[in-house]
Amino acid sequence: CNDVIDHFYGEDGSLATSSVKKRCVAEARVLRAQAQLLLALAWGTAPIVEHNLTGADKLENAESQAAVLEWIANECDAAIPDLTSKSSLNDRNGAIKVTKEYAYALKGKALISKHDYSGAKTAFKQVIDSQKYALVPGEQMTSLHHNSGRASTEAVFELN
Repeated sequence: CNDVIDHFYGEDGSLATSSVKKRCVAEARVLRAQAQLLLALAWGTAPIVEHNLTGADKLENAESQAAVLEWIANECDAAIPDLTSKSSLNDRNGAIKVTKEYAYALKGKALISKHDYSGAKTAFKQVIDSQKYALVPGEQMTSLHHNSGRASTEAVFELN
């Protein structure tokens, strides 16, 4: 993720103006935030790595788990304007790409872990209000987490 982010910025530090490059950077930011969330939940104060590391870099733990979780929420906020959404409830291809709604869901998960329930509720409500996701009917529950249930209406993001 840092490779994409580092190389899609110009020498002056400005983001390339192409909408495709902006979307790629936004997707990379969300995936980097997802990885950081896994680290934060497992290790608490894991270092926040925002660029490709060199041998001279000396990592330090974050000041607190709450600071890491807030960084994750902020990364999602920064990415959301350049992300797209699923086209509809039944858009199976939309479930295997990073979307605005996935960024909101990831932000919500970070804020719940931070015990910011109001902020999490606001983030999760964006996913619900999009009306592009729904719980699968009870008779299809057994297909979840199996090939037959891949990219269901319930899937906010699945690795393909």
